[in-house]
Amino acid sequence: MDYIKKVENQLNNLEAAKRSLEILPLTIKETKLEVYILNKALDNMTEQERNVIQKICIENKTPYELEKEFKMTARVIYKLKNKVLKKMATMVYGIEV
Repeated sequence: MDYIKKVENQLNNLEAAKRSLEILPLTIKETKLEVYILNKALDNMTEQERNVIQKICIENKTPYELEKEFKMTARVIYKLKNKVLKKMATMVYGIEV
């Protein structure tokens, strides 16, 4: 085994790890901001809109699985989901979609 090469690779990885650690606080800050903005957008939704988005986008349920729960057809649930996503995109990015 070439230990010199192994040490060299470890040093190269160390520099990459240091760079990653320098970037990490910024990434965490950006992620926290993104979560805050999304939560604010969700706060401006009706309860039904929030529930549809949560079930489909977070819990990965299909509109067909939600028909009985929401007492709507899957087609209506799809339309509601798309309407809510457009509304959220407008709130988050400040542009009409």
